[in-house]
Amino acid sequence: MAITPDDVRTVVFKSSSLLRHGYDMGEVDDFLDEVALAMDDLIRAQQHQSPQPPAPRPGPARSESVPPQEAPPTPDQHQVVGELRARVRDLESELAARKAAPAPAPPPAPQPRPAPGNDLLQRLDELERENERLRKESEKDLMGISSRAVNLLSQAQRTADQTIADADKYARDLVMNARAQFQEILQRAQALSRVSGNGLASGASGPTTTELEYVRSCAQLAQAQLHALLATLPPEVSTQSRHPSAEM
Repeated sequence: MAITPDDVRTVVFKSSSLLRHGYDMGEVDDFLDEVALAMDDLIRAQQHQSPQPPAPRPGPARSESVPPQEAPPTPDQHQVVGELRARVRDLESELAARKAAPAPAPPPAPQPRPAPGNDLLQRLDELERENERLRKESEKDLMGISSRAVNLLSQAQRTADQTIADADKYARDLVMNARAQFQEILQRAQALSRVSGNGLASGASGPTTTELEYVRSCAQLAQAQLHALLATLPPEVSTQSRHPSAEM
C-alpha cells in the first residue's frame, strides 16, 4: 500500500495495554516498515526520472566510466522526504523511550476456560438468582407502598369522621339555640295571650295591640329562621330536629 504525506501527518496508533505505556509496538513497527518502503519507492522513482546520459561521441576511449548524473529532487519530493524523516525520528524516539521504561509485570496466567455448556449453565444460574433478588425487592417495595397507602387512607378516614362529628355537633348546637329562642318567644306570646284573655274577662286592662303584634312578629320571625336553619343542615340532623319543633 502506497503511503502519502497525509498518512504520515494523520497516523494514529492504538494505545498499549494497561500494563504498558505508549503506543502498540506492533503498529509502530509496521508503520516504520511502510515508511521505509515509501522512501525506497521515492528514491527509485527519482532514479528513473533522471535524464539518460547522451550517447558517447566517437573519440578516444576513456579508462574511467562517468557515472550518470541524477536529476535534482523537486520541492514536493524534498517536503515528503523531510516529513518522512521527521516522522521516523519521532517514532524512533518513542521506541527508545519505551525500551528504557521498566519492564511491566508479566500478565497473570490465563485461567482455564470452562466448557461452553458449563458457561451457559453458570450464566443462566446467575440470571435466575438476579431475577429472584429483583422480585423480592419489588415485593418489598409494593408492601411498603401498600402499608403507606393504608395508613394515609386510615388517617383521611379519621379526619373525615372527626370533621363530620364536629359539623354535626355544631349543627345540633345551632338547632338547640334556635329552638330555645323560639320556645322563649312562644312562651312570651302565650303568656301575653293569657294575660289578655284574663284582662278581658275581669275588665282589667291587658297588653296593647302593639305589644301583641310585636310578639306575634317575633314568633313568626323565629319560626322562619328555625326552618331556614333546618333546611341547611344534613338530612339526618334536620329530620331529628324537626320533631321537637313540631311539638312546640
